[in-house]
Amino acid sequence: MKLELANDQSHLVQIRKKILEASRRDRAGLEHDAEQLVSKIHDTRSRLAQAENGRVVSPLAGLEWFLAVTLWFFNATCWTAWFGHGRKQPANAPRDTVAEWITTCDLSEPQHCAALFGEYQQWCSQRGRDALAKYSFYARLVELGARKFRDGRNGPTKYVMGG
Repeated sequence: MKLELANDQSHLVQIRKKILEASRRDRAGLEHDAEQLVSKIHDTRSRLAQAENGRVVSPLAGLEWFLAVTLWFFNATCWTAWFGHGRKQPANAPRDTVAEWITTCDLSEPQHCAALFGEYQQWCSQRGRDALAKYSFYARLVELGARKFRDGRNGPTKYVMGG
């Protein structure tokens, strides 16, 4: 019905353009065709309105959508953070070598970033583990609570835990 309505409306536009360009003798026939098409369009619109009137829209439709998106977001982001993954990691999963290394060293005093990375690489090689790349190591230090700062304007970058 919607396609039929669209076709009739475009046909009516064409007839009205022809009426403007037609002679007085041809105009009467075109106006009669236009009137018939207008009544057909009105009938189609009323049938279309009656057909769509039976559809019931829930007053909670917007709320249902909002709840669905909220639950999806919660499930995708918060669930694992609050309740864990629910399954154990496989035995061959990579370990957090930086977190293990921090427990063995003293970062209460500021230390130069290159010295820290060198100590970390030695520690990993002594235990037969793969060390992170330099910038990944620094990023992981900051994630674990180390504070990054510089001594002076152009001084070396240093890291300290806690304070």
